[in-house]
Amino acid sequence: MGGAKVRDKIKVIHSLIQQADIILIGGRMAFTFLAAEGVAVGKTQIEEDWLEPCRAMRQLARDCGVQLLLPQDAVVARSLDDECGCCTVPLTPTCCSSAAPCVPEGCYGLDIGPKTAAAFSEAIQGCKLVFWNGPMGRFEVPGFAAGTAAVAEALGHATENGSITVVGGGDSVSAVKKLQPMPPISFLSTGGGASLELIRGQLLPAIKALANAATVHNFN
Repeated sequence: MGGAKVRDKIKVIHSLIQQADIILIGGRMAFTFLAAEGVAVGKTQIEEDWLEPCRAMRQLARDCGVQLLLPQDAVVARSLDDECGCCTVPLTPTCCSSAAPCVPEGCYGLDIGPKTAAAFSEAIQGCKLVFWNGPMGRFEVPGFAAGTAAVAEALGHATENGSITVVGGGDSVSAVKKLQPMPPISFLSTGGGASLELIRGQLLPAIKALANAATVHNFN
């Protein structure tokens, strides 16, 4: 699960904790989770109002025996649009201090780092069913695209090994299609919001309309 905003995904994460064995959190939203754990995230935009819900999700995952993995490292830079001078930093509360924060002051976290990409890839390839929504970083900029590409390639390998893989959301589909050759994926959908609602167990409006039409038809 990636993308920018926790507020858009928190209900889905709550639902997945009831269903999944492992949940991987990347993208900008991961930095709100990390900030909730005490990690200094520099200039990376976080959602202050959602720090406590993030802590609650971490605790719920622990209570349910579900692995909820956050990035161990990140690619950071001083510009959102220029990878010049970017570097990789570790992301743990124990490595942070006011004198030496994980993400230096004035820097943004813009992609998961290589250790995280490797850990996420290993986790994905160990699953029989994988759902992915949201990029792992600012993948539109080449220097910040490696994490998203690694996840897409891991899904491709998982598909080749017999897993069912589902990618939902325009950005995620775009990231997959950028790779040459394009990795095999079981199902692709540009309907990000709709796919998240479906994962939450919600009945989509079009499906509801079809079900109602079928009921009326059978009644007549």
